[in-house]
Amino acid sequence: MRPVCVVHYLRECYESGRARLTLDHRVRASQAGSVIEYRDVGDVQLIPEDWMVLELKFDEFEPTWMHDLCHALGLAEEPISKFALGIAHTLRPDRRGELRYLTPPSLLRRGDTT
Repeated sequence: MRPVCVVHYLRECYESGRARLTLDHRVRASQAGSVIEYRDVGDVQLIPEDWMVLELKFDEFEPTWMHDLCHALGLAEEPISKFALGIAHTLRPDRRGELRYLTPPSLLRRGDTT
Protein backbone atom coordinates (compact mmCIF):
# COMPACT_ATOMS: atom_id res chain seq x y z
CA MET A 1 0.00 0.00 0.00
CA ARG A 2 1.05 3.56 -0.62
CA PRO A 3 -0.48 6.96 0.14
CA VAL A 4 -2.53 8.35 -2.75
CA CYS A 5 -4.38 11.36 -1.39
CA VAL A 6 -4.07 13.72 1.55
CA VAL A 7 -7.12 15.60 2.80
CA HIS A 8 -6.31 18.87 4.54
CA TYR A 9 -8.64 20.80 6.82
CA LEU A 10 -8.75 22.84 10.00
CA ARG A 11 -10.89 21.25 12.71
CA GLU A 12 -12.58 22.81 15.71
CA CYS A 13 -13.86 20.28 18.22
CA TYR A 14 -16.27 20.80 21.10
CA GLU A 15 -17.39 18.22 23.68
CA SER A 16 -20.28 18.04 26.10
CA GLY A 17 -20.40 14.81 28.06
CA ARG A 18 -20.54 12.00 25.51
CA ALA A 19 -21.53 14.30 22.64
CA ARG A 20 -19.14 15.98 20.21
CA LEU A 21 -19.51 18.74 17.64
CA THR A 22 -16.78 19.29 15.06
CA LEU A 23 -16.41 21.99 12.41
CA ASP A 24 -14.05 21.38 9.49
CA HIS A 25 -12.93 24.53 7.64
CA ARG A 26 -10.90 24.99 4.44
CA VAL A 27 -11.37 21.43 3.24
CA ARG A 28 -8.85 20.74 0.49
CA ALA A 29 -7.01 17.75 -0.97
CA SER A 30 -3.85 16.93 -2.84
CA GLN A 31 -2.28 13.86 -4.37
CA ALA A 32 0.17 12.22 -2.03
CA GLY A 33 3.74 12.11 -3.24
CA SER A 34 6.40 9.71 -2.07
CA VAL A 35 6.66 11.81 1.09
CA ILE A 36 3.51 13.30 2.61
CA GLU A 37 3.91 16.93 3.55
CA TYR A 38 1.40 17.52 6.34
CA ARG A 39 1.95 21.27 6.38
CA ASP A 40 0.77 21.57 2.78
CA VAL A 41 -2.62 23.26 2.38
CA GLY A 42 -3.82 21.12 -0.53
CA ASP A 43 -4.22 22.31 -4.09
CA VAL A 44 -7.83 21.24 -4.70
CA GLN A 45 -10.71 22.89 -2.86
CA LEU A 46 -13.36 20.27 -1.95
CA ILE A 47 -16.08 22.54 -0.57
CA PRO A 48 -16.59 26.29 -1.02
CA GLU A 49 -14.14 28.34 1.02
CA ASP A 50 -16.90 29.98 3.08
CA TRP A 51 -18.56 26.63 3.96
CA MET A 52 -17.67 24.12 6.65
CA VAL A 53 -18.46 20.51 7.47
CA LEU A 54 -20.40 20.13 10.72
CA GLU A 55 -20.32 16.72 12.36
CA LEU A 56 -22.50 15.88 15.35
CA LYS A 57 -21.57 12.69 17.18
CA PHE A 58 -23.27 11.09 20.15
CA ASP A 59 -23.88 7.74 21.84
CA GLU A 60 -27.34 6.18 21.67
CA PHE A 61 -29.60 9.27 21.89
CA GLU A 62 -29.27 12.64 20.21
CA PRO A 63 -28.95 15.38 22.84
CA THR A 64 -31.77 17.91 22.80
CA TRP A 65 -29.34 20.76 22.18
CA MET A 66 -28.17 19.11 18.93
CA HIS A 67 -31.73 18.71 17.70
CA ASP A 68 -32.52 22.31 18.65
CA LEU A 69 -29.35 23.59 16.94
CA CYS A 70 -30.17 21.82 13.66
CA HIS A 71 -33.77 23.04 13.77
CA ALA A 72 -32.81 26.65 14.60
CA LEU A 73 -30.26 26.78 11.75
CA GLY A 74 -32.45 24.89 9.27
CA LEU A 75 -29.82 22.20 8.78
CA ALA A 76 -30.51 18.95 6.96
CA GLU A 77 -28.50 15.77 7.35
CA GLU A 78 -26.21 15.27 4.39
CA PRO A 79 -23.41 12.74 4.06
CA ILE A 80 -19.96 13.69 2.79
CA SER A 81 -16.75 11.70 2.59
CA LYS A 82 -13.86 14.13 2.52
CA PHE A 83 -11.46 11.35 1.52
CA ALA A 84 -13.63 9.94 -1.31
CA LEU A 85 -14.25 13.44 -2.62
CA GLY A 86 -10.50 14.11 -2.44
CA ILE A 87 -9.76 10.96 -4.45
CA ALA A 88 -12.40 11.88 -7.03
CA HIS A 89 -11.04 15.41 -7.47
CA THR A 90 -7.30 14.66 -7.43
CA LEU A 91 -6.96 11.21 -9.01
CA ARG A 92 -10.16 10.67 -11.03
CA PRO A 93 -11.44 14.05 -12.25
CA ASP A 94 -12.32 12.53 -15.64
CA ARG A 95 -14.99 10.33 -14.00
CA ARG A 96 -17.76 12.94 -13.88
CA GLY A 97 -20.42 10.43 -12.76
CA GLU A 98 -18.35 9.40 -9.77
CA LEU A 99 -17.68 13.00 -8.84
CA ARG A 100 -21.39 13.82 -9.14
CA TYR A 101 -22.30 10.84 -6.94
CA LEU A 102 -19.83 11.89 -4.22
CA THR A 103 -20.71 15.59 -4.24
CA PRO A 104 -23.18 16.53 -1.48
CA PRO A 105 -26.65 17.51 -2.77
CA SER A 106 -26.36 21.05 -1.39
CA LEU A 107 -23.30 21.66 -3.61
CA LEU A 108 -25.07 20.18 -6.64
CA ARG A 109 -28.08 22.44 -6.06
CA ARG A 110 -25.71 25.38 -5.88
CA GLY A 111 -24.20 24.24 -9.16
CA ASP A 112 -20.79 23.97 -7.54
CA THR A 113 -18.72 20.81 -7.74
CA THR A 114 -15.74 22.91 -6.69
